[in-house]
Amino acid sequence: MKKILFLMLFCLLLVPAALAEDSRTGIISAMPNEVDLLLKRAEIDRVDRIGSVDFNVGTLCGRPVVIAQAGIGKILSAAGTAAMLNNYDISEVIFTGIAGGVGDETRVLDVVIATQLVQHDFGQILGEGFEWAEGDSGEGGYYACDAGLVEDAYRAAVDVVGPDHVFKGIVASGDQFVASEQYVKKLQDDFDAIACEMEGASVALVCRQYGVPFVVIRTMSDKADGAAHENYENMADIAAGNSCRIVMELLDKPALLCEYWAEGSQAASKLNDYLLAVTDEASPDYIPVEDRVAVFDLDGTLMCETYPFCFEYMVFADYALKHADTLPEDVVAVAREIEDAAGAAKPDGMSTRQAAAAAIAYKGMTPEELARVVSDFKGSAAWGFTGLKRGEAWYKPMVELFGKLQANGFTVYVVTATERNIVREVVKGTLDIPPSHVIGTEYGYTATNQADAADADYTFQPTDAIVFDGNYYGENAKTSKVDAIVREIGQQPVLAFGNSSGDTAMEIYTISNNPYRSAAFMVMADDEEREYGNAESAAQKRSGYEAQGIDIISMRDDFGTIYGESVVRAD
Repeated sequence: MKKILFLMLFCLLLVPAALAEDSRTGIISAMPNEVDLLLKRAEIDRVDRIGSVDFNVGTLCGRPVVIAQAGIGKILSAAGTAAMLNNYDISEVIFTGIAGGVGDETRVLDVVIATQLVQHDFGQILGEGFEWAEGDSGEGGYYACDAGLVEDAYRAAVDVVGPDHVFKGIVASGDQFVASEQYVKKLQDDFDAIACEMEGASVALVCRQYGVPFVVIRTMSDKADGAAHENYENMADIAAGNSCRIVMELLDKPALLCEYWAEGSQAASKLNDYLLAVTDEASPDYIPVEDRVAVFDLDGTLMCETYPFCFEYMVFADYALKHADTLPEDVVAVAREIEDAAGAAKPDGMSTRQAAAAAIAYKGMTPEELARVVSDFKGSAAWGFTGLKRGEAWYKPMVELFGKLQANGFTVYVVTATERNIVREVVKGTLDIPPSHVIGTEYGYTATNQADAADADYTFQPTDAIVFDGNYYGENAKTSKVDAIVREIGQQPVLAFGNSSGDTAMEIYTISNNPYRSAAFMVMADDEEREYGNAESAAQKRSGYEAQGIDIISMRDDFGTIYGESVVRAD
């Protein structure tokens, strides 16, 4: 039997990753009665047979999904999850079905949304009997579900079965059907569990290894006690039906902000209210998906701008100083000026001087070569912080917002004063957008064999490569951002996010004479403890922005964390 299971697992994992498409929600269940109800309500475009598992590709509640019945137990559920993540572009995983109630407060047909999962049967057998071990999870043997998905699932469950029948807590997984009051007590005492089942922790561990957010939704079919077998037979289908309805309610609801935002955040509340209104077809503020366009500035809006300056300045200074012997002295002088100003105010006129100097420094490079320079620099330590690399210096609440907008059908662009090829490499691994959704400052291009010929007089040759020509065509800031939006997007955004006067034009354009409900937000660098903000300066700017109808996101008051709890200022 073990050999058969191993071969099934091996086959599932070795299927080539050739089925990848657009990002989808993965929905996994263990048994037919748990998955059949979802399949009846889904629109299935095709069924991919991988190993012994059918992966049903289609839509459910208008959302792209892959639905699979992986099988009972930890091995099959882990194999099915790995096969799904290997062969499809999965943005999140929902594991759903039935379980046994362990908590004193949970009753049959109540719902448990897992906050954490644990393998209660993982350990070793010694002379004294079984001894649980936490393994190498790095989380004390517990695997935490995505906090945002947990809250979304909880709200969906409350809407389906009512608040008195929904609980959040620890779910214990093991390869046994539990029907013992004595063992229930052990699960309570040893793990603080409120439900038990046979798959969730293995799904959680695989998702954790792949870096994919997940949540586990369970409806109680029994109490895992002496009457468990009888209750299970009578209630399993009803419980599975409840879980199915909750999954559909979850998919049908807008994804809301919660994970990285401060409790009581006014900005998060405004944004959540906006999302609820514009995604509800019954609302007078409803916006069709094709018109849901949002634009974000980059430095100071999505990522750190204070280490000590924006990313573009620092990658240029690093490159120019490392290649000082091959670059013009005036270019190197700008790099030294940036380095010397570390920790102080940005020198006047630096934006123009830096961009012009960088264009010369990168002359003759292909965009791919510049991308490698940027990629290497992302791995360097961020100035002014401990435990942070430059490529990790993203504001977690704003990245969460970026993703939630995409989950709610928004098309999202980065519109920045930073050179666009640099930004395309910077966002890799953090923002899920195509290169065409990056709009930024432009350096000039030429073909390697073009010499002095004008573009209109030269035909690209097979032996040519496109390289930077050393020219700089002006900063994409202020009304240049509006021009770029009109030229490259071709429609007025309904949401805009920035952090400075260079973004004001883009924000006013977004909220002026818009046929849809629109909003604009400025991120205020007012946190002087976790970041290098200036509360006094931010307060002065705030009133001016608000007078123009622009809302405020305060790093100090609205961000629950900025870069993560392990990152601190290095004063």
